[in-house]
Amino acid sequence: MMKKRSGYMSCVKNLEDPDPSKWVAAGCPLPTMIGVEKRKGKDKPVITKYLVELDGWMFKCYEQMREKWAVLDCYQSPGPIQFKGAGKDSVNFMVKKPNVAAFLAATE
Repeated sequence: MMKKRSGYMSCVKNLEDPDPSKWVAAGCPLPTMIGVEKRKGKDKPVITKYLVELDGWMFKCYEQMREKWAVLDCYQSPGPIQFKGAGKDSVNFMVKKPNVAAFLAATE
């Protein structure tokens, strides 16, 4: 008899800590993210959608920056996490709360 396996999405927690030994590898079972929605009159399994938290810190940062970002080229590449060299002490901006003052300074 074959054993059924559910899929997992991998993730790493605590990435804001520059010490990789403190990072925590984890897995989230895909079935916990799946809901059922009607599509073309039939029930279909889909990954549940989430709305943007308009009172969350990430949107609040965007709200302060959107007028400048509409007209300026403010692209930042998150790039890979660096372990050696000049960028080894910087925390990737995708895993920490945004620094609005730094964003504003970069646009002036």
